[in-house]
Amino acid sequence: MAAVVLVAGLTQGIGVLPSPSLPPHLRVCTGKTCRADGSALVLRRFEQLACELGGFEAAGCSCLGQCGNGPNVVALTCGAGEPRRFVGVRKAATIAAVLEVALGIDVPEPLVELQATASRARRLASQGLLAEAARAYDDGLRAAGGYSSLRAELQAGMQELRERMRTTD
Repeated sequence: MAAVVLVAGLTQGIGVLPSPSLPPHLRVCTGKTCRADGSALVLRRFEQLACELGGFEAAGCSCLGQCGNGPNVVALTCGAGEPRRFVGVRKAATIAAVLEVALGIDVPEPLVELQATASRARRLASQGLLAEAARAYDDGLRAAGGYSSLRAELQAGMQELRERMRTTD
């Protein structure tokens, strides 16, 4: 399991706590610094896991403090004590570890690997390594199985990459 950094004393940015009748919530900071650190992708990963696994909801929120240590995430569980904040949440394994530690949700290893593959493909494409990105997208699509939200992201990424490759030829 990836290391997860838990920070105590959260008091800002989380908005309204969920009512006892709602599932646990994860809030991902979408403030300026966390956004620059990749919080939009982290939020997308949590939303995909919520879709695939159920049992929680994910949404963006304003600054959670600890700027420069992000992306930052807070777990809100009804009647289970104080909100728990996690800092430096970037990688697929860390995202899975937050779910396990904060909410007791086990993310299957193939799903963690698939999220890591999708992130690697996106990173390679942004670096201009188009052939390597295409292989990573292809690997992900072969492994996606029934994970519909990740399959859709991989297909969209592959289509975008194909269009980009056509324009560079």
